[in-house]
Amino acid sequence: MNMDYAFGLFKSRKKTEPEPDVVLKEITDTQHDTLYERIICQNLLSGIGSIEIIRNSLLNSSEQLKKEQEIIERLNEKNLYARNCIHALLDIICQLSGRAEDENEVSQALQLAVGEINDCVSDIDRLANQTNLLAINSAIEAARVGTQGRGFSVLSREVKTLAEEVKHQSGKIEKITGNIHHLASQVCDNARAVMDTVTTVKKDVELACEALEEVISRSARMQEIIRFISRQQFLNTVKLDHIIWKQQVYSFLFNKEKEASVNTHQECRLGKWYYSGEGHTLFAGNEIFRQLEQPHASVHNNGRAALNAFAKGDIDGLSASLARMEQASSQVIVIIDRLIEYIAPENIT
Repeated sequence: MNMDYAFGLFKSRKKTEPEPDVVLKEITDTQHDTLYERIICQNLLSGIGSIEIIRNSLLNSSEQLKKEQEIIERLNEKNLYARNCIHALLDIICQLSGRAEDENEVSQALQLAVGEINDCVSDIDRLANQTNLLAINSAIEAARVGTQGRGFSVLSREVKTLAEEVKHQSGKIEKITGNIHHLASQVCDNARAVMDTVTTVKKDVELACEALEEVISRSARMQEIIRFISRQQFLNTVKLDHIIWKQQVYSFLFNKEKEASVNTHQECRLGKWYYSGEGHTLFAGNEIFRQLEQPHASVHNNGRAALNAFAKGDIDGLSASLARMEQASSQVIVIIDRLIEYIAPENIT
């Protein structure tokens, strides 16, 4: 190009015969402009390396977030196991509470029965006293009658002896029932203490269960947010991938590498994610996801077409392919941003 320009200036000089110094200055200025353009382009292309650093950092961060997500998943599994254990403990406590209530009712019933026995013993003791009094009166009457009342006197003594024995036995029964009543009272007090303790423990376990439920809920929320950020960073990474991919195309063109080639839309990171990776698994039925295929393929196809056109010397084809590549690239970025917005959980967007 510079030689043609210089030749044109030379022919012009022959016609108009300008000053030699003017022609030399114009040639020098053109060379300087071309040199400046080349220096600027070279540094612009080399500056893309900083984008690669950002891309790699985002990718590493995304992978690290996936590891953190796995840790939280394992923690959540342990939390769920702990929740099941606490619920089982709560069931046992409820059973103990029911048993303590039953024991308390039995103890109270036992106390009532002992009270009734004591009432009966009191009646027996009263009857024994009356019988003893009757025996004494009978003995007095037998003594008054004399010899004719001897048999009646013997019967009176036997009745008195029986009354004293009954009274003695009733005393023993009263003592035993007193001990039973005392023990039943202790059992009742212990049952009430157990019920109070069980009630306190039950309340504490219920509070622990509520706290664990809150931890599980927040853990699930955190897991959801980390999952979103990981996917967001991955999608931002593939956006940078396309900028770097286009830079590679421009670098081949700038360095006039006619044998150069680039990968297809199914071979890049986004393509693998889209056709056989997590993207296909999660979003195959999503309309926004499906809209990504055509412009993504167009970026790669037109980039490859631009390299082929350059190798054939087809400048018009080169220009058209690069324009279509840039247009499709903008569409890819817009659709990826829409997909990120779609997968964002509530209160994150």
